[in-house]
Amino acid sequence: QHFRSESTCGVPGVWCALGVSLCVPAMAGNESVASRTSYLTNAIEGLLGHAKAREVASDQRLVDETLRVGCKMVTHESQAKGHDKPFRWMFMRRISWSDVASTEVALNASVGEQEFAAAQMSDGIWHTVIRDFRCEVGYPAPVVTCYFDSAFELVTSAVREKFDLLDCEDDPRLIETALQDEDFRTLLKDFFDTGDTRNPRSFKTLATLPLGGQTLLHVCCEGSLYQCVVCLLEKYSVLTAEAPWLQLADPFWKDSKWENTAFTIAAYKGDSRMLRILLDWAGQHKQLHSVKQMKDKKGKDLPDIIDERISRSKERAQKNNDWLRTFNVVAELFDRPKKHVPVLSQEEAGGTVMESKVILSQPRREGATGENQAISLPGGELTVQALAEFFGSPEVRASLNSGVSVLLLKVKLLDGESADLDDEAAMDLLGLLTMCSRISFKDCTASPQLSTCLVRAATATARANPTTHWSSLGIVPRWTDIPLPPSPVLDDFATALTDALSVFVEKSCRSDFCRFDLPTGCKAYLPAESQHLLGLCSLAFVMTSLTFSLASSGFRAEGLNSKLQANFKSHNPLLSGPAYLERVFLHNIQLRNHASVADGLYPNWKSYVQRIIEIWLKQLLALSDWLPNLVPKSSGSEASRLKQMVDGAVLHFLKMRPRRNRPGIDVVPPVLLALSDADIQTLLPKTHKYLQQISGARAQPNHPLQGQPPPQQKQQQQQQQ
Repeated sequence: QHFRSESTCGVPGVWCALGVSLCVPAMAGNESVASRTSYLTNAIEGLLGHAKAREVASDQRLVDETLRVGCKMVTHESQAKGHDKPFRWMFMRRISWSDVASTEVALNASVGEQEFAAAQMSDGIWHTVIRDFRCEVGYPAPVVTCYFDSAFELVTSAVREKFDLLDCEDDPRLIETALQDEDFRTLLKDFFDTGDTRNPRSFKTLATLPLGGQTLLHVCCEGSLYQCVVCLLEKYSVLTAEAPWLQLADPFWKDSKWENTAFTIAAYKGDSRMLRILLDWAGQHKQLHSVKQMKDKKGKDLPDIIDERISRSKERAQKNNDWLRTFNVVAELFDRPKKHVPVLSQEEAGGTVMESKVILSQPRREGATGENQAISLPGGELTVQALAEFFGSPEVRASLNSGVSVLLLKVKLLDGESADLDDEAAMDLLGLLTMCSRISFKDCTASPQLSTCLVRAATATARANPTTHWSSLGIVPRWTDIPLPPSPVLDDFATALTDALSVFVEKSCRSDFCRFDLPTGCKAYLPAESQHLLGLCSLAFVMTSLTFSLASSGFRAEGLNSKLQANFKSHNPLLSGPAYLERVFLHNIQLRNHASVADGLYPNWKSYVQRIIEIWLKQLLALSDWLPNLVPKSSGSEASRLKQMVDGAVLHFLKMRPRRNRPGIDVVPPVLLALSDADIQTLLPKTHKYLQQISGARAQPNHPLQGQPPPQQKQQQQQQQ
């Protein structure tokens, strides 16, 4: 077999020396298949190949050294199937060529240091080892997996962060804003350079990068994000992007499992509008012949796919008008006769179009189920003042009794005549709903100013009326416009959210309040220095919501109880607090430019650590006030278990600290600040014991904490301040 003597990815001579070719045989048509994506995503894989790179990562000496001197963080595979994965330790160490060259696999490969440097690895690469918690002293904890940091991991992490809002919002500005970030564009360029830069069928771009099995375009097609799809096709498709590394969409790309394309996704869904958008793009770029040749995994073309859906919809007595319209979109292209689409009444259509409404759910009483009352809101566009008048009407107000849940569905909230009038109307609205248990705005939108106004009104109402019956709030609508930072609008929302968090944490300490929900993608609503508020809002009420779940009967409670009994340390739900540092605060894009994990963290992580521990301690001290509200017949075991959870979470925060033989994260100062006023010997015995050990270790020379006061002295200093 002939191999090229020059590199296809900018590394002269290396591929020829290894006998590796990145050239992929051309395939018929314009279709691209996921399986053709190269595994070569970092320099070690580029030199040794994917399989041997995995062998190097698992080399025992390399693993032992990373476990000994690597920075360790709590990690959790939160997206795992079943969400039953335990919390584990992640050890990270930046290794050099000498580390790799010492392994048996690398020695047998006969790759020289000069070639390694040519692969742009002279500054090293991150080696990661995932290990279980040690459950018994004297027994080593098993290693779960080992790997090298790769361009694939960096890109997928960055893409999820940049396009988080696309899960719920059809706004092409999200795509444009992401590509205005120079770091993100550079990352896409670097990712592109790791692969074949000459053969378009093997380019490494977002157009062929599966995120959970789907590309960015597939996600938009599944979510019926029409404007985003138009943006991707017009500016960032494989035929329209200004540079190859900016290719974000390939309508002909097939996933490896079902061989679905963007076209077949629209056909399966019966989304005639989406299919028309895709066909218009294909026609504009003279690709309709490829559409006609396209087959799914069963060998069916687009009309056959839609025909099958129509047949199944008849068998299941479903209305098939959507598929009939979709069939007619492709009928002419495939020389098929169009189908008749009957006109259905609104009742026959079965309410397929979600209308704006308010749903009032009465609480379940003993011996009877709760009743739901749906009230339509014609037009779906209301000012807050009009909404307050709606809830203030006699017929609606009569239903707002104690414990009722209010769901506001698909409403566009409009700004009033002035900000002062909106503030007053928001206070009136929340004042009318004080007897409700749950208030939630689902698929609702509002301006940033009006959203901030609602948060301030909820805070003021809870502060003025501590006896409100609220147990769950989701009163932040999605924003109709997201200003770019820096912006006073973002600052105002951060201030309002900070104030709300303080008030509702206090409320959780004396009532059954257990949730404060924010919309998906709320990260874009906050300035950089206030990003930690997202973690606080999601984790501040874990203890109360967890208590409610464990006290209730059901599959989820039984599963969690059994896992806690089997391995309390690894399944402690409050470990989501320490794991949040690795999952959210660790900036993967920046990490590749740093030799220290601590340097790769977002700067506000210390504020998060201190505040979340302060919140947990406040709730722990008030257990006697709020626990009876959630568990009326408490046996005392619930309180003991909650203390163990907080103790374990704080302890694992501390275990991420730097030590004499390993770098770490300087978690001790924020933890000590949070514990300064607490009787930790009683509340957190394991944490207290660990801090005593740290205090004893300070006397040893060259200890990372030498020169800092011991915990007891630190507490005294804080109290004096």
